[in-house]
Amino acid sequence: MIKYCYCGCWLVLFSAGTVLAQPADQSNIVSHQQVQDQQRAEARDWLERMALAMEHLNYRGTFVYSHSGQLQSLGVVHMRDSNGIRERLYSLDGDTREVHRNNNLVHAVAPEQDNYSQLNYRQFTRLPSGQLLQGESRYRFQLGKQQRIASLLAQQISIEPKDGFRYGYELWLEERTGMLLKQVMLDEHDQVLEKLVFTNLELGAEIDDRDLLEAAAGAAEHAVKPLADTVSQPRWRPAQLPNGFELLAHQRSSAGDEDPLEHLMYSDGLANVSVYLEPEEVTRADAEYPPSSYGVVNIYSRTVNGMHVTALGAVPYRTLRMIGGSIHDSSHLQATVGPTAPEQPAAKPVE
Repeated sequence: MIKYCYCGCWLVLFSAGTVLAQPADQSNIVSHQQVQDQQRAEARDWLERMALAMEHLNYRGTFVYSHSGQLQSLGVVHMRDSNGIRERLYSLDGDTREVHRNNNLVHAVAPEQDNYSQLNYRQFTRLPSGQLLQGESRYRFQLGKQQRIASLLAQQISIEPKDGFRYGYELWLEERTGMLLKQVMLDEHDQVLEKLVFTNLELGAEIDDRDLLEAAAGAAEHAVKPLADTVSQPRWRPAQLPNGFELLAHQRSSAGDEDPLEHLMYSDGLANVSVYLEPEEVTRADAEYPPSSYGVVNIYSRTVNGMHVTALGAVPYRTLRMIGGSIHDSSHLQATVGPTAPEQPAAKPVE
């Protein structure tokens, strides 16, 4: 969701084809670095405020979510009290879809075989982690202009990727609280992939239990079990990871299973990639399947050693192919850190 501006250090070439190295060049470099450091520090403050606002404030509102030529209107109610955090996300048009959160427990109420609500919920609740703003972050940060959104003054924050393994973002945060009012995701060519814009938002709203009751009837419920923190080394691991991505969480089914299911989540602090592994029901030769997607979420899948590997995330397909395509059984190997991918310029997703 981003249009990024990069302020580079220009080398001035004078006539006669002579490059004059002036002492001022060094001061310009220092000044540029200072600007970058200041931008990062200010962006850190804004993003920390955003994370706090989206979790700790009471609010209700409606927003428009557009992706892949589709447009949906949704409502959200968020309440924090002595019982923790409760939230309701629901569609305002089309089929009735809802997602409910009670602290770390999430469940979706939607038509059968419909994962829309769950995926849309993950898009809405994607919050940055501390990893995003470290000195070795794979993004550049820049403050933009202020703009009025849903009758509220907002500050623009641009987050530009340094390589082609992740997407860019533009965020507009409410001036007083840091609450997210608008979010745009851009691909490697600065084309808009998705946009989320609040049309109405009541901050500090009075919310009670009735506002959180679901309206869906006759629809299926899909439980979403939260990932636990990594407590053991995964059996299956990628041999390669794009720079900046680290294992964030790991979940494995019963240890008594001969071929337990595994779920790995990798993150660079903003972009997340989930890798699911499950035994193949029918023996197949190792192979890759054609790319697929669900909205802005790309999906990579393959079979390897009798396991079906699925890697998905709102990242370029090449990122999923690097991670999912290098997954291997490490149960008989000593735990080592796989090599990271070399820096590469932005490129089209692997076809």
